Amino acid sequence: MERGTTEHAESSMVLLAIFVSRFEAVAVAAMLRGYGLHVSLDGEAHASVQYVSLALGGHRMRVMRDDYEVASEILRQ
Repeated sequence: MERGTTEHAESSMVLLAIFVSRFEAVAVAAMLRGYGLHVSLDGEAHASVQYVSLALGGHRMRVMRDDYEVASEILRQ
């Protein structure tokens, strides 16, 4: 693997959790950001169709690959 490719793979975002509730997803994302983690929340535009958000893929929360273990531990607590 080339150096640029390795750096990209190490810094890519990985799936941490999938939420049905937008409210819960936004609250957890805010908490993780409070710990200094970079969080990306997919599906934020699905707020008006909350009852079928899971059918649309839910609200997928992603974190940096390097932060995955820390974020997982925070969620477990």
